[in-house]
Amino acid sequence: MLSEYTVALVTAENLNGVELAIKWMDSKQEKISASGWAAYAAIISNRDDELLALKQIETLVERAKTKSIQHRIT
Repeated sequence: MLSEYTVALVTAENLNGVELAIKWMDSKQEKISASGWAAYAAIISNRDDELLALKQIETLVERAKTKSIQHRIT
């Protein structure tokens, strides 16, 4: 999907990428939500470990485990 690749990678390079990704994750529209999760994954995969918000990541992992998107992360 274009929204999970191109949009996500462009968003990951944006200074407001984390905020956009989290906002999009909350969307009820699957394509927008998927863009948010993909953008966030791209952001954290390209950051130095010491710059990561580990508590935020932990919270989002727990959220992903309990949401209906679970079929996409197993």
